[in-house]
Amino acid sequence: IDRQGWEAMPAVVEPDRVSLAPNATARVRVTVGIPGDGVPAGGHERQRLVAAAGDLPEQELELVTAREVARPSIQFTAAGWQAVRDKVAKYEWARQQQEELVRVADAWKVPEAALPPNNIAQGHVYVFQNEEFLRLLSTTHAWQLTRKPEYAQKVALFLRRLADPGRGYPATFAGTSLGEPQEGGNFQGVAIAYDAILDAQVLGADDRRALERMFRIYLETIRTPLATGNVGNWNVAAATSGLFVALAIGDLAAAERYLYGTCGFADFLTKGVMDDGWWWECSTSYNFWVAEELTQCALAAQPWGIDLLHRGFPVVHSPRTTLTPWATHPILGMSFDKWGPVHRNTRSLKQLWDSVSAMTDYRGVIFGINDGHEQRVAGRFDVGYYAFRDPSYVPALRLSNQRSLLYGVPELPDTTAAPYLESTLAENLGIAQLRSQDPQRPPRERINAGFKIGTQGGFHGHFDRVSLNSLTRHGRSFWNPESIWWSYGNYLYKFYVQTSVAHNMVVVDQQQQEAVPSVQRLFHAGRMMQVSVQETHARWADPPYGGMEYDAADASGALKGFDAGMRHTRQSVPLADDRKQGELGPFSDRVLQRRVGIVMDDYVVMADYLRGEHPHVFDNLLQLRGFEGLQAAHCQRVRHEAQFNADPHSAAQFITDCDWYQADAPLVGRFLIQEGKGDENQQNEPGVLRMDVHSLWPVQQEIMIAQPPENLGGPQWVTYEVSADGKPLARGESGMWALGAVEIDVPVTGARELVITVKTDGFGKKDALFLGRPRLVAADGTATPLARPPFAENIRQPATPGQDYYGGPVKLAGLLQDSVVAAQPADSAKPGVIRIQIDNKNAARFKATLGGDYPFGDESRRRKVLGIRSHGTSARFLTVIEPHEGKPTVKSAVALDANRLRVELIDGRVQEIDIRNLEGPGGDIRVDTVETRAGKEIRRESTAVK
Repeated sequence: IDRQGWEAMPAVVEPDRVSLAPNATARVRVTVGIPGDGVPAGGHERQRLVAAAGDLPEQELELVTAREVARPSIQFTAAGWQAVRDKVAKYEWARQQQEELVRVADAWKVPEAALPPNNIAQGHVYVFQNEEFLRLLSTTHAWQLTRKPEYAQKVALFLRRLADPGRGYPATFAGTSLGEPQEGGNFQGVAIAYDAILDAQVLGADDRRALERMFRIYLETIRTPLATGNVGNWNVAAATSGLFVALAIGDLAAAERYLYGTCGFADFLTKGVMDDGWWWECSTSYNFWVAEELTQCALAAQPWGIDLLHRGFPVVHSPRTTLTPWATHPILGMSFDKWGPVHRNTRSLKQLWDSVSAMTDYRGVIFGINDGHEQRVAGRFDVGYYAFRDPSYVPALRLSNQRSLLYGVPELPDTTAAPYLESTLAENLGIAQLRSQDPQRPPRERINAGFKIGTQGGFHGHFDRVSLNSLTRHGRSFWNPESIWWSYGNYLYKFYVQTSVAHNMVVVDQQQQEAVPSVQRLFHAGRMMQVSVQETHARWADPPYGGMEYDAADASGALKGFDAGMRHTRQSVPLADDRKQGELGPFSDRVLQRRVGIVMDDYVVMADYLRGEHPHVFDNLLQLRGFEGLQAAHCQRVRHEAQFNADPHSAAQFITDCDWYQADAPLVGRFLIQEGKGDENQQNEPGVLRMDVHSLWPVQQEIMIAQPPENLGGPQWVTYEVSADGKPLARGESGMWALGAVEIDVPVTGARELVITVKTDGFGKKDALFLGRPRLVAADGTATPLARPPFAENIRQPATPGQDYYGGPVKLAGLLQDSVVAAQPADSAKPGVIRIQIDNKNAARFKATLGGDYPFGDESRRRKVLGIRSHGTSARFLTVIEPHEGKPTVKSAVALDANRLRVELIDGRVQEIDIRNLEGPGGDIRVDTVETRAGKEIRRESTAVK
């Protein structure tokens, strides 16, 4: 097409006319001239090749012609790498990180491609173990920082083997032993490595042709999954790798597909980033990951004259993140929609970083949410500051104990900003982060509480609208969503971890809350109090039965679905034959649920109101560690139940060993959350954190203290056989853990010796197996304990008879055993044998429980579930929580009624809080507080829904 000389790159078509018979083809060459003085490196133009025949409609093919950029260019340009080298020369922290890269590069022996039968993992053939790609990237960085040719040669050798047509990626279509998103992340590294060693002159022309062929195959491989339009973190990884690969071979037409096509850069921003700047999956981990990925995409595009860092894209206003069938008609109770208000009409990359900055605490730690745990922003935030140089990011960087070697800007400007001191609200993420404001206290002594209602988050979302998501003081938190974590391949991931009973909220009938859009009624950031009022109106149902479907099968192919899932995880539970795996139970009526969260300088108040159409059981749950006791004027233990709810459809079945109490309010539960180092999945400072929970309403308290299913490494698959005098009586198998115990009940009339053979697969990391309450039962039902200890062969014995293998009580399936016989095979490769002499002539049957002890050893440091119960069509709860290091400041807390409470502090101050209209339509909720000493008012503060 003649555009009258606008083209700087003239195109010639040879031949410009062809005659074709029907169904024939012809080859046409398009040659584009690139003037060296008129087009800079990375400059590009578009040409349209037009084919016209007679009266037929014209057909067009758009071509993008670009002038090659200097290499390297993807992760850094040559100038960018020199800046990193200068950093190493000047700063000790950078030098130490380079030394670690060099250590990895020196030790790396480039592997050969995996060969059958050792090249299959996760159901597919592969080329290299996943960790080899990490070593590849470290060695690539070592080359650019040290310029030692041997590192570039190692990288080149790895790339040759990966691109080998017979054994490499062109033969397997999978580089890594893992799947997505690791494959996408690894190919990002492969593209970076290729680009980074081009200036080393270690790749010949044949190498480059082979690598380009592999890259083209990879781009074709990811075409189909990206075409689905799934705006999720897996596709972000794949599309980022697609962009890097396209830029590595200088194909801007391909690159634009990963910038502006389906599941490209623009798609992720406009569909996946919510109005408050958070990534729609609502996990701190994925938010950082996506922000890093897209920022590196923008940096890689800069040498080609494409500025994505500062560009705003028009918002896709649909709440849908994707239009795939499984997202528009979601299973397992999930929602893939974005919730909350929309105020901005554009989305930009910077919003992803801005969203995190305000939520980071004074240590540079951000809370966990959904499938995300607490983490330090550390070197991760360096990427955002490197790209945008926003001074508001500096406080988070100064709080980091680790900087990024590649992206860390060493000299940071002075700033007085301290966003971690102020309360803040993210309306789409649905977190009201309340921070106490006493100016006389350093940040570590202030309370930081997060209340949650937000966007569900699809596969990674939890079912906990109107919950306490985080509570931190003294650099220590009491809980995060991965405090009890069973990973994606375990059926408990969807059957317990994400369910409502695993969170800090009021649950209805021990069921799972429906994921529906919720409302932030009130947010107040005052000087005396910080207030959040949140609301949802949801139905309740049993969670997805058996979690996500697990497609494994045993050797015969007989096990499918939930059966296979239990065998895979070695965790048996009673089966229900009236529900398919993944199916939710029937929904209840809608229940209005509101929580007022108030953060004062010394404590947190939670006021809850729930109302349904029909009677329900309401349980106000807190997930706490280190139960030390209950205190009340009248408090007594009234019963023990093996399970919170024995219904096999319920997630509450996994909460066991439930002690129930009755008490008069006010009741105080005392917990020692941490004494020492703390949890591995939290970022707690060493030291002590205690929590006193004052339950003030209802007046008559029904309290539960129970054991949640922590992942302590105990599950094992057990097979057993029972015989008497050589005659087989019973056999079976079960995955034994917190549940999975089996009842043995066999006839022994006239028998002299009973033999129980136990085999285990050796999977469990803990010794746990016992026979509980072994007894001989006469025909009239009279039970007699065993007269003498059994003989044991290959059975591990506990150090103290009657205790478990770690010095604690023996509990099988939530029940304390008053007598036990050890049953754990000492050598898991051999069966354990228990021989019982039957010297009771009246014995008709032998009965015992064969199961796995849980928990192990001393239970004082285990997590517990605290529940306060109420019955009826509506419920009210008033709770005061004081986190402290051992010296509480709350002397007493009492409810004057369901709406008012009075807290007396040790220093003589008295604070009265009045919560008005919580039970009304919601538009006139009001909170007033007044502080006095010796009857004289000191200060007061009020807030109301506007």
